[in-house]
Amino acid sequence: MSNKRGLIIISILVLSLFIYGCCPPAMFPQPPGCGVEDQKIVENKDLFSLNQPIYPESRSDFVFPPSCDMIPDKIAQSICQDYKKGAMIFWKEEACIALPFKSGQEVCEKEREVLKKMGDKNIPKLRKNNLLWWKTPYLNTYVYGDIRLRTEELQPTVSVWGQGDYQGWRGDEIQFTHATNTFKIVDHSFGVLRETDLNYMKHELIAEKGIVIKSPQDLELPEVKKINNDFEYLKQESKIYQALKDAEAKDIDGNSIISSKTFPNGKTIVAGVDMNPINPLFRKFLIDYFKNQVDANADGIMIDDISGSTPNKAFDDYNMKLFSVWLAKNDNQKTLADAGVSDLSSFDYRLYLKSKEYTAAQMEDLVGKKIGATDRWKSIPLMFLFRKFLIENYQAAFMDITTQVKTYAKEKGRADFVITSNAAQLTPASAFAMPYVDFFSFEHVSFKDENNPLATYTPIILITKLANAKEIPVTNQIVVTEWPIFTSLKEDFRYDLLRLGIMESYAAKSAQHYVRYSANDPRRESGDMQTVYSAMENRKDLQEVQKAYGFAKKYRDYLKDYTISNAKVAIVLDNNEIQREWKNYLTANHQYSVEDIGKIMFNSGIEYDIINWKQAATGNYKVIILPLLDEVSAEDLNLLKQAKQKGADIISTQTIPLNVNGLVDQQTTTLELSELVKTKVLNLILPAKMNKVIYKNDKGEYLVHLFNYDFNANGFNSQKNIGIDKTFFHGATKFYFASLEKPELIELDSNNPVISELKTYGMVVVKK
Repeated sequence: MSNKRGLIIISILVLSLFIYGCCPPAMFPQPPGCGVEDQKIVENKDLFSLNQPIYPESRSDFVFPPSCDMIPDKIAQSICQDYKKGAMIFWKEEACIALPFKSGQEVCEKEREVLKKMGDKNIPKLRKNNLLWWKTPYLNTYVYGDIRLRTEELQPTVSVWGQGDYQGWRGDEIQFTHATNTFKIVDHSFGVLRETDLNYMKHELIAEKGIVIKSPQDLELPEVKKINNDFEYLKQESKIYQALKDAEAKDIDGNSIISSKTFPNGKTIVAGVDMNPINPLFRKFLIDYFKNQVDANADGIMIDDISGSTPNKAFDDYNMKLFSVWLAKNDNQKTLADAGVSDLSSFDYRLYLKSKEYTAAQMEDLVGKKIGATDRWKSIPLMFLFRKFLIENYQAAFMDITTQVKTYAKEKGRADFVITSNAAQLTPASAFAMPYVDFFSFEHVSFKDENNPLATYTPIILITKLANAKEIPVTNQIVVTEWPIFTSLKEDFRYDLLRLGIMESYAAKSAQHYVRYSANDPRRESGDMQTVYSAMENRKDLQEVQKAYGFAKKYRDYLKDYTISNAKVAIVLDNNEIQREWKNYLTANHQYSVEDIGKIMFNSGIEYDIINWKQAATGNYKVIILPLLDEVSAEDLNLLKQAKQKGADIISTQTIPLNVNGLVDQQTTTLELSELVKTKVLNLILPAKMNKVIYKNDKGEYLVHLFNYDFNANGFNSQKNIGIDKTFFHGATKFYFASLEKPELIELDSNNPVISELKTYGMVVVKK
């Protein structure tokens, strides 16, 4: 509600407040005479239902009209409804200013202070009782987005991402989140000034001009309208932007890279400006931003898009000068000579490419978003070296940022402050970050082909299994690449897929972020808050997703206690090999080889892990599969020898270093791999189009996560009469089953354990 419409709406609401009584709902700050009592949030015991946190103070019955339907404004009507049911209501910072009466402003300010104090009071205890909350993501419920959009209805334990501003999280979001006993992770893009950054600059510029916004009418002042709507004016007048202008990213034509949104009504807003994190100016901005989150008492930070910008967005003056210096320091004489470059003292790569008639459109096609899809980019002179230069410097910038912020947090007594970062599908370009972050987030793309979505849904387990070898915990979210694919599916099927994805994440010892309204975000179609808010009144998506979150919460102890993998087959993933290959050759064949072998195991119904060299030496695996490898260190080779000494069969499917050859028991093709592995391990056989993940606890009891991938355009085809092979579980005597559709555990016939029906996800507990 930071825009004019939102302020006017609040004004209308407050008029209603003062017509019907002077004491606002308990969720609002209370004026003198409307007492505040110290109460606790009432927890919802129904894990499968949505429930907003309860405001802990008393509220007057005479603040709103007898019926909220009497209020014509949709936003105000919704606030009225929340108030009457006793829910917390979080006012925007501007809300108090928008109230036309002093007593109303006092109401707003006081209740906001109540929630802030609540948050400050809650968080020390929350941290004390959950020291390693970020190390066990699969025991948490994550949501993505703004708590003011009521994502708190999902009763999360961690709120992550969303767009904050430079000073804390819009001033009070961190405290408000803590008021609901939820951890808060604040983010910023590694290379973009976003809309919230620009709004912060607007706010500061208005203050610099000596303008005080006391009412909605003040937003109509010519200077205010110019600041809010004229981006070029903001750039010229804002001291903050002026300090950053030389760090703008540029295309090959030297143009700034500005993303904007144009809505159907013709309104256009600037949504972001690409910046260069290699440039110390923007890097300092990011470091200061993240330090401010430490001071604002956030629980951690998320650094987004850590791979850096694609080369077509990296032609700014700073990079051009630094690239020339980098070339001079590296022995590239022959490559330079072949490219016709003899003098680096005045060399400018952007001008060099322009002289060869490369255009911005060509750069976008060859080294833009589709980078790596083909090898056509290699035809661009010196582009291989330019990409290496960017990789090296992006990584150095990231390391500098995380090191400084972590040091600052410790100096401030915040050793518990966590750092996480994000990349698409555990991209190899981000492998370098693992030593510098506490945990890692990634985006899993579930649909890729808008013409045939059902054929291209990728199970999340295939990707989350990669996380097992990273040695740090991982969280993820489903990303629907083409929104129309998802929204065109039948509604029930759409929610089935969302729930299935969430449960896959928990089963893989990861965690799923649910993105609020990700499938059909009304903000993609309108910048009008009234329209957006009206669209968001449909809570169906939250209600359906809560079924999966409720299931995970109900069986939290099972997720916690069953942590020993039952897989006897493992694929080695070498994080150092990924880094070497990417930095030296700009390829990722090693990781893709691991992923391809994983798909073979998965599609063959073979339970497997993806592991690092240390995990290989534990003796837990009967079969260890080596993917494509370029180099294996003496230390890692010794770990592989230990695995072999403990009885593991070593299988190789592709090219491996000579020093490893003597340890390989069998060399095979990927086509023959699954049949070979099946001869070596006992496997639980399930019906076609199903898969599973099997864990044990320290008592030797089993937990089996079952997934049904049998669906078509009409939805899931339920699997029926699934027999459980008792011999696989070595003398187990009791079998229990629960599913998303029927979440209560029921005992199966111990003599003939059969699951009568499974639609999407089910859990089998096997006890001795």
